[in-house]
Amino acid sequence: MDKIKLIEAGLGKSESEIYLSLLRLGKATATQLTQETGIHRTYIYDLIEKLREKGLVSQVKEENKQYFQAVDPERIREYLLEKVDNINKLIPELNKIKKESKEETKVETYKGKEGIKTILNDIIKEGKDYCAIGSVKEFEKILPIFSEQFLLKVNNQGLRERVILEKGIKIIKAKKHEYRCLPKEYIFLSSMIIYGHKVALFIWKEPYIQILIKNKDIVKSYLTQFNLLWKIAKK
Repeated sequence: MDKIKLIEAGLGKSESEIYLSLLRLGKATATQLTQETGIHRTYIYDLIEKLREKGLVSQVKEENKQYFQAVDPERIREYLLEKVDNINKLIPELNKIKKESKEETKVETYKGKEGIKTILNDIIKEGKDYCAIGSVKEFEKILPIFSEQFLLKVNNQGLRERVILEKGIKIIKAKKHEYRCLPKEYIFLSSMIIYGHKVALFIWKEPYIQILIKNKDIVKSYLTQFNLLWKIAKK
C-alpha cells in the first residue's frame, strides 16, 4: 500500500511505516520493527507512543516481551472524524478571535449631491441612533425634498437623533430628537454625523465632498469629542 495516503490522512511518514508494518506482521517487538522499517530503535518507542495516543496501536505483553499491534483500520476513520469534530468546535472560538482582532480602517470618499444621498441612505440602512454637529442646515438647503424624506424614514424606524446646532438656527426635527446649541464660533463649517461604527464628514464647499470612515476606535474618539461639546451646549 502507498503510505502517501496515510500521510495525507494525518500520520507522519515514520508513523505510517510502523502502522503498515504492524498490519502486515500482526504484532511485533521494537526490535522487529527496527528490522522491518529501518527506523532506529531509539525512535521506535516515541513513534509507537504517538500512534497509541491516536488510538492506532495497542500494546501486549507475552512471555516477558513487549509486543505492539495495529488496531482495526476502521479506527483511522474514527480518528479523522474526531479531528473534524474538534475543528468544528474550534471554529467559533477562532471566529471570535478574528472579530476581536484589530479592526481595519475603511475610508470612502464621495462627491456631490448623490454622495450626500448615499450616506444619508446608509444611515437609514444601518438603523442606529445618530449624532450630528456642524452646519446641518446645509442638508435642507442643498437637498430640501430629500432631507424631508430622510427624516420621514428616521421617524418610521423610530431612530433618535442628537444634534448640536449653531445658536439661533432652526431645522426640521425628527420625532425622537434632542437638540442643543453652541455659539457660532464653536460650530464647524463642515458637518459630522456619527452612526453605528461609522463617522461621515461633509464639506459644504462645492463640489461637496464627503468622507465616510468605518472604524470602531475612530468612531469612539469622535463620539468622545461630541459628548464633551454636548455637555457644554445649551438646551
